[in-house]
Amino acid sequence: MPAKYKDSYAQMQSELMATIEHHLLTDPHLQEMLDITLANASRDLPNLVSFVDSMVDQTPWERVSNVSMPGEDARGAYVEASLSSLIKNFIAQTANPSLFGTTFLENNPSLFTWLWTVDAAFLLLSTGAPRFIPIPRLTSAQIARSRLLHAFTTFQRALDAAATGNPPPSPEWRDFTADNVTPFMRARSEIYRRHGFPPSARAPPELALLWAMNANANSLVFWLLLRIYSSSSSAEASGEGGKGEGEGEGEGEGEGEGEKGKTLLARLRKEIAPYARARQPPLAFGSIAEPPEITFDVPGLMTRCPLLRACYIEALRLDSAPWALKKVMQDCEITESPEDAGLGGGVGAQQPETYRLRKGEYADVAFDLHFTDPRYWEEPMRWRPERHLKEDGGMPELGSVRAYGEYLIPA
Repeated sequence: MPAKYKDSYAQMQSELMATIEHHLLTDPHLQEMLDITLANASRDLPNLVSFVDSMVDQTPWERVSNVSMPGEDARGAYVEASLSSLIKNFIAQTANPSLFGTTFLENNPSLFTWLWTVDAAFLLLSTGAPRFIPIPRLTSAQIARSRLLHAFTTFQRALDAAATGNPPPSPEWRDFTADNVTPFMRARSEIYRRHGFPPSARAPPELALLWAMNANANSLVFWLLLRIYSSSSSAEASGEGGKGEGEGEGEGEGEGEGEKGKTLLARLRKEIAPYARARQPPLAFGSIAEPPEITFDVPGLMTRCPLLRACYIEALRLDSAPWALKKVMQDCEITESPEDAGLGGGVGAQQPETYRLRKGEYADVAFDLHFTDPRYWEEPMRWRPERHLKEDGGMPELGSVRAYGEYLIPA
């Protein structure tokens, strides 16, 4: 963001944050966004992999995921693909229309490719290193960031044109009106206009919003799926049923005896079956099969699937690896406990250290230090979702597992 606009942005930041609370965290707007996302997921999940060999006919998430030519073996048709890219891009294409509307995504088909390029070099970009430094990943990220900023600048110009009745910024926006953009984007655009904030200055915070809404959650779904399938595959290969990698001690906690011996994947499928259903409609127009109809009972998935939630919490613990950046509001001193002092090495490691934090400074909290601490977690590096299950079968709680900007210091 240009330096001359930073003070103005600080003045309107509370209003922009209010749009997030109002549109993303409370009903009826939250339910409207959820309905859009569920409709997209129900429509597109049958084509997560389309088994089409022509890139022209593939889905947007397949085109960027190195999907191979379809093959076939005794189990049926198959393709090879980058699972990480496939899942991240599928979720991005499914969820972001509820945030930004469809026109913005349609006019920028490479949007998420640019976003992942920026994310891969996020720490390098944060150093402010100049572009002439010969680090290929940094150069690619700077180019991608420029393209993203240009896309958001044009989007904001289109929002202004639609709101004021002026001509669109370019031909691809000619059918764009204030009615085919989300209320969330419309509210943020109105705030920017009221404060006299030009489109080019709006682009950086809107890019930050896109990054924040996609960089963590999309990757976590990939890790969650990978952990579940890897755990179950290991169990089947070893012939140990539910005691594959990621299971074992504590297996079956809070579950009936009949569930023991099943793989984690089998137990999850049984648990969610009443709340995530797929139905094959009857043949239409003779022998032409319609795509399966997929329906979700979100309240049921959130309140009646303890093993699913336990897997989510365990993925947060092992695979989110977040940091929290906090600003110090007043001078203070923090002295470590004797137990923590004893963990160090070298001369004087047994003596507790005192750290002085001054007002205006920033402190980073690395969640991994707690998430992988054997004093709080038995076998902390082992994937074991059962550790979060309750004996009474109730829904697992996050406890001290926090991610994405919030952290609870364990007692």
